Amino acid sequence: MRLMKNRRGMQLSVNFVVMLILAITIFAFGIAFLNKLFPRVHEYRGYLDEQTEAQLESLLSQGQRVAIPITNKRIKAGDAAVFGVGLLNIDPEDTHFYFRITVENGYAFDSNEEQIANSFHAPLYTPEHELKNNQNKKITVVLPSAKNTRKGTYVFNVYVCRQESSFENCHADSKYTPSDGPEKPNHYDRVRKLYVEVI
Repeated sequence: MRLMKNRRGMQLSVNFVVMLILAITIFAFGIAFLNKLFPRVHEYRGYLDEQTEAQLESLLSQGQRVAIPITNKRIKAGDAAVFGVGLLNIDPEDTHFYFRITVENGYAFDSNEEQIANSFHAPLYTPEHELKNNQNKKITVVLPSAKNTRKGTYVFNVYVCRQESSFENCHADSKYTPSDGPEKPNHYDRVRKLYVEVI
């Protein structure tokens, strides 16, 4: 009787160990899959090189409300393009504004100027920012490509909108209603474009 109990106990222990090994293996494969899906993106979060930082500082000090010193990048498929975007609140009548930046996948074309699908992953950036008058902020925008992204040029639209008290969607036709007037467009500056060439 005791022998049978011991055998059952051993069977349960062996089954538990097998299930544990399977769970760890599946978890490891999941991590590897995510790393392939989003290659090296974690390395770029929050990172701007010294040259871009200096160029942003220079443009913002000149009074540019939306500054993007470098708008073209070349990468290989599976890599990510990193851009710097600067925001400056220079509106003399409004001492406090909420800003929202939106980066949207636009069109793409190959070397023959034939349109191709934009297979980049979703852009990575912090969309919502609160700025007082004359305050500025530098934002990192990461555009990660997929391993199977075709060679060509990919265009991304950058919209910057402002609101008095809340964050709302920011896109090509964005409008807002100020507390003291009718609805009006809420683009803080003209639409900007980022170009990424996959080689």
